Amino acid sequence: MSLDVDGAKVTCHLGGADREDLDPVVLIHGIGGSTAADFGFIFPMLARHGRVMSVDFCLPALGEHETLRLEHVARQVRVAIDEVLPGRQVSMVGYSLGAVIAAAVAASHPAPGRLVLVSGWLKAGASHRIFNDLWQRLRILGPTVLSRFARFSALGTSFLNSSPLEELEAMSPFSPGLFTDAQIRLAATVDLSETAARICIPTLVIGCSNDTIAGREQAEALVGAIPDASYAEVESGHAVVLERPAELFSLIDGFLSRPQRQLSGSNRQEAGA
Repeated sequence: MSLDVDGAKVTCHLGGADREDLDPVVLIHGIGGSTAADFGFIFPMLARHGRVMSVDFCLPALGEHETLRLEHVARQVRVAIDEVLPGRQVSMVGYSLGAVIAAAVAASHPAPGRLVLVSGWLKAGASHRIFNDLWQRLRILGPTVLSRFARFSALGTSFLNSSPLEELEAMSPFSPGLFTDAQIRLAATVDLSETAARICIPTLVIGCSNDTIAGREQAEALVGAIPDASYAEVESGHAVVLERPAELFSLIDGFLSRPQRQLSGSNRQEAGA
């Protein structure tokens, strides 16, 4: 279904059946992503257990000199929750920039019950600014070069070296486009230092050991900034939704269905630990 949010067409995908004992789960994709691109494995797996909604946010109508801001896309997610799941307590799972958006929504919206932040970051650093600078400069070389740069940056070295080239070519982290350009600029300006402290719900932060875009230390910083947060790590590059979707699902499902097993500040390295 599509929603009009301040003149922008936001697409919501629904799956699974409602359950009284389990909150609906809201999925928020990453930079240049979508439900299909980022949650093609996780969405149907979560939908086997309960109600799932994913939000494909979009480029809002901006003024001539206006740039995309976090509140633009966070508002799209808040409106989608209120319109599609009115009055419901929900859990949110955000990946990459979607993790940043989910954190912003959780800090200000009364509906979330639990929160999972995957490959997110607390405050943009040099890696984000360098990635943004290179992305914008490479735009003139066309989408093929940008896609290769995205794969090289977002996928872990071990995964790149062990995967057939034809399989890699079929992967599209950060699909090129004007909205992706805007999201990458936004990613390079993020600062959740004050926002994270206002998140008062149980949170699982999932970092990636070979993440050269957000950085594992940024995931750890999120854990330190969110009052009731725990940490798990996956051996992956930034695009863990493509590299390790099954392991990622296991961590997410375990936390959302059995949150009492997560202790604040814990460092859980293995799914199901």
